Amino acid sequence: MMNLNKLVNLNLTVQIAIGIVFAILLSIISVEWAQFASIFGQLFVQSLKAVAPILVFFLVISALANQTNHRESKMRPVITLYIVGTFCAAFLAVVMSKLFPISLQLDTANFIMEAPKGIGEVLNSLLFKLVDNPISAMVNSNFIGILVWGAAVGIGLRNSAETTKAVFLDSSKILTDLVRVIIKLAPIGIFGLVAGSLAESGFQVLGEYLRLLSVLVGSMLIMALCINPMIVWFKTKKILIQLFLSHYVKVE
Repeated sequence: MMNLNKLVNLNLTVQIAIGIVFAILLSIISVEWAQFASIFGQLFVQSLKAVAPILVFFLVISALANQTNHRESKMRPVITLYIVGTFCAAFLAVVMSKLFPISLQLDTANFIMEAPKGIGEVLNSLLFKLVDNPISAMVNSNFIGILVWGAAVGIGLRNSAETTKAVFLDSSKILTDLVRVIIKLAPIGIFGLVAGSLAESGFQVLGEYLRLLSVLVGSMLIMALCINPMIVWFKTKKILIQLFLSHYVKVE
């Protein structure tokens, strides 16, 4: 029992690594068992897909409904930095994908996708996603429509009663706690996904996954150690480590 408690209290990354190791061992022992274990991965992915749209919808409503004029002035630079950071991360991802191309085998038997024929088709699809029915947007994970409807409802609720705002705030907290519970099950979900992939494609796919993981970790390190400190320096003219020390280290 003590060993189980220690395992549960381990860092999430360590738990995921242990799950991957167990998935590899299970695939070596029995391919049939590994195929059966893939259901845990499917349940994990489906759980995230189910709760994420609803969570985003209520978070946007709650944030805008409970926003005050005092907070608005502080949100503007935060949003600006978020946009800059997101653009830099996307640009880095494109560069890394070009420098280190990786091919993964995906199940696309029931997936049909056609490239847009022009900019007009792209704009037409975007406009219809903006005005999509909110229920349909959440069912189909149309996050553009979810953000638009969440922002509209949140702004409309600014002048509502405090009890009404509290309902959306409490709902967003409940959904956030639910997501935390699902994330804690990530090691089991990753275990099922890796076991299913190994059972279906064999161990040759493991090398591609390891290469993908190395590219992802490398990109995160570049973003955390190079790009983010540069953004902080351009904004504050201070080195990131100086800000960290000034906030978290007390000088006596």
